[in-house]
Amino acid sequence: MSNKENTQNVNRGKVFIISPPAYLINAQYCASISENAGFETKLNTSERIEQSLSDIKEFSPNYIIFRVTFDKFRVQLEFMEKIKKLIPSCKIIALGEPFFTYNNNVTYENPYIDYVILGEVEYTLRDILEGVSDNEILGISYTDDNMQSIKNEPRPFIENIDNLPMPARHLTKDNKEITIEISRGCPCHCFFCLSAPLNGKILRHRTVDSVISELFECINKYGTQKVHFKSDIFNYDKNWVTQLCNKIIKNKFNIKWSCDIVPKNIDENTIKLMKESGCELCRLGIESGSEEILAKTGKNVTKNDIETTVKLLKKYKIKTKAYYIIGLPWDTEETVQETTEYAIKLDTDDAIFNIGIPFPGTDFFVYGMLNKLFSDKTQFVDIHKNALVRTHKLSKERIVKLRDEAEKKFYYRPKYMLKNLLSVFYNKFRIFFS
Repeated sequence: MSNKENTQNVNRGKVFIISPPAYLINAQYCASISENAGFETKLNTSERIEQSLSDIKEFSPNYIIFRVTFDKFRVQLEFMEKIKKLIPSCKIIALGEPFFTYNNNVTYENPYIDYVILGEVEYTLRDILEGVSDNEILGISYTDDNMQSIKNEPRPFIENIDNLPMPARHLTKDNKEITIEISRGCPCHCFFCLSAPLNGKILRHRTVDSVISELFECINKYGTQKVHFKSDIFNYDKNWVTQLCNKIIKNKFNIKWSCDIVPKNIDENTIKLMKESGCELCRLGIESGSEEILAKTGKNVTKNDIETTVKLLKKYKIKTKAYYIIGLPWDTEETVQETTEYAIKLDTDDAIFNIGIPFPGTDFFVYGMLNKLFSDKTQFVDIHKNALVRTHKLSKERIVKLRDEAEKKFYYRPKYMLKNLLSVFYNKFRIFFS
């Protein structure tokens, strides 16, 4: 990645970036674009609205960049409205998945928003901050001088993401643990997932040398010790993974790292090399213990693939964190029980049982609409606690109850509780004698 420093001689103004902690790496990219455009930049990941308003008032920015999320969309819209009343001259730039399928009148219906960025953010944000005419900026929605809602042509995906500037990590206090984005796009098109619709079906990988360069800077500049390699499918290209691991070993980077993998297309030699280079955790999307439902998700993964992968990870003592979905349209009492029992059988170090969320833009959303699985009062509120849609056989209330029961059955097992108790004692013993 380019590490070009800001070459502007004059400060062109101030930019304040508001982002949930989960999107920190995206916010750091935005901050880097902002600084390279000549703006003094602050980054805020606090979710305390009143404190954030106080910080914004004190900083008095020319632009606010606001990352919105499905679960807090309405609250965040109200927050932006408060900001506009506080500093009317400030331009508010909103971005995030909820705008992916929002109608073309978004800025007209929410007049406190000046721009909505649709698609990849960086180059579109650069154009806005550098003063390119609104009608020439690809990938934005805005309201023109005649109060007409405009949605410009989409911006093509960034082909070579090595060309992006280094994330502005200096705006974050602690960089001992960081995220490094290694690719964008996903060649899979899973029934429930937004990755391919948002980022494209073509996997755009950074070069290994560019990732190593970023690692080198973070370790030497910030004392980075832990890294999460962000990619929808870390193990899509085994040759790329092999190169990365070998170069981490060659450079003697003393780091621990984690990644998200699909439980297939990975062999023992690759997993062994991952461990040697510092891999300590793999997160796996397992989704269901029902072979029939697995086939319908579009992941092209079988239970045999899953079991083989988990077995190998355990062999090399790489921790495993499995993700399951309770409430896909075909789920029944029996399939949820099957998923729960399968999670217990796999006995991963951690397991997350999510309620199925039919995000707009996914096949799940379309299927739910066509099959009338939504209720008339469905709202995207508390989406991680409440079911938004029923299944063909289960009510929304039953889905939540079954998810809660699955968590209890997995975590309250004597074997699991004993293992974690021993782990706590071991860590305390090691610290005491270190």
